Amino acid sequence: MAANAPGQTSQFAISLGKTVAQITAQLAPVPALVPCVELLCAIIQLCENVVQNRCLVFQRSPVKNHTAEHPLHRNAARQLRDRCHYFVLALRDSEKREVTKNVVDARNAVYECLLDIQTRMSAWANMGKIKSLIKQEEISREIMICQGQISDCVARFQVHAYSSHRNPISDIVPSVEQLTTQFEMLEWHRDFEANARRDHAELMESLSDIQNTQAITNDMVREMMSLMQTAMGENKVAAEKRHEKMSSKLYDLQRQSGQLLPDFHLKFGEVQKIGDLPVRGTATIDIFEGLYLGREKVMIKAIRSMKCDERSLRRFKREGKIWGEVWDRDQGRHIVPFYGFCQEGPIPFMVSPWMRNGDALSYVKANDKDLDYRQFIRDIALGVEVLHTMNPPIVHGDIKGSNILISDQGHPLLSDFGLSQIIHDVSGTPFTQSNVVADSYRYFAPEVCMGNGNLSTATDIYALAMTVLEVHRLREFFSFIGVAEAVLFQILTHQQPYRKIKHHMHAAFSASKGEQPGRPTEAQIVARGLDHNLWALLKQCWSLKPEERPPVQEYISRL
Repeated sequence: MAANAPGQTSQFAISLGKTVAQITAQLAPVPALVPCVELLCAIIQLCENVVQNRCLVFQRSPVKNHTAEHPLHRNAARQLRDRCHYFVLALRDSEKREVTKNVVDARNAVYECLLDIQTRMSAWANMGKIKSLIKQEEISREIMICQGQISDCVARFQVHAYSSHRNPISDIVPSVEQLTTQFEMLEWHRDFEANARRDHAELMESLSDIQNTQAITNDMVREMMSLMQTAMGENKVAAEKRHEKMSSKLYDLQRQSGQLLPDFHLKFGEVQKIGDLPVRGTATIDIFEGLYLGREKVMIKAIRSMKCDERSLRRFKREGKIWGEVWDRDQGRHIVPFYGFCQEGPIPFMVSPWMRNGDALSYVKANDKDLDYRQFIRDIALGVEVLHTMNPPIVHGDIKGSNILISDQGHPLLSDFGLSQIIHDVSGTPFTQSNVVADSYRYFAPEVCMGNGNLSTATDIYALAMTVLEVHRLREFFSFIGVAEAVLFQILTHQQPYRKIKHHMHAAFSASKGEQPGRPTEAQIVARGLDHNLWALLKQCWSLKPEERPPVQEYISRL
């Protein structure tokens, strides 16, 4: 018989109102049943271990001790225990009559069935507190399999008895009839489904009270987060207060583990939009404030040119894998992370952390005197390096000052990487022909605007150099273009590339002819670091031949 768990004795393991000791004594008069009885007692004890495997990470509320009152899988496990007990009792009754070959075969079949159930239950009992919680669906399926094995064994029991011609079927039929009647009385399948529902509801209740998240090991964190994220969908419907508590616990677990949510499709209320009006935006993108997992302020970015349908959802789900890989590599040091995507009506939204310091253009203007420009532009390049050294390389596609956001610590972070490719894939329209990038032509390499329109790591390098020039310029040309567009004139110069050309497409046409931006000579701009070496590097990045532009690693080493 299997050993009892520490701190437990067989006298506390009960099935059908009897302890293990009482069951052993009750079935002792039938020696041939000893192996089956030992397995039954082991199953009863294991069932008690599973039931008592209470997850200590749960808070024990003075109002309702969720875990103490509702251990994991207690209902389904106890039903399985009782069916095994009925199974052996029916076999005992058949053994009281003349032992025929049919009875021996039935005994062997019952033994094999109980042995397999014991083996499976041993695995559940040894999972540990946290793992048994994470694997709750798997355990539920295993219990269902065990129930099915008992039913299959009963069916074979009956068929074998009635197919024998050498022994009187009357020897075995009464037991079969009794067994069948008992199982019909239990209505096991319907009861199992009801028990599983009760177990699941109790688990959902307990999840919202999880307390000691540090007890969860790193290799289990992602599974736990996935379980909690899915549970949020149920709790959102069942109880708003419970949903809020689980959101907060999930946020704690995410912050502690340094991982993003397993499912980037935020369809369970993980993010809530604050207000109906955008706080800022462009001609094609609206940015709303939002609240992520009830704890963190976020940006909810709506792309009005895209529609939320099956095609866009599939594309976002594929992109989610890339977002996760970039986060695992960078951890938010140089890249603004994507928390996921959601939808409201026909429009898809992308969710990212809120950056209170705004974009690079406004930041350098406000902090011109205190800013280390060399380090600032190097940090931008380090973000590009993260993308370009992924396997396969990731092309940002739209590097410019307004797509560089500033962290709370004042570090520049690349944002919206890969958005250009998403728009192309979903709409079928080349990114350069969409109205999303009307103000990006000044940063596009000539081959993007006037050539095949393909984006590459070389086109990113071209745009990066244009962005650096923008960072360095400071003189404001408000009178040239008006206040509405003057905010674009802001990182070494604080102005757009081709600052004397008013229209974006005209600037792109000039670039395609090999006309590079003029070198700023103002002392203030030079003092920010725009010396001969940096200017030579920028000019190389603007080469009409993509293969002549330096890779990002060389770019960084020359800064």
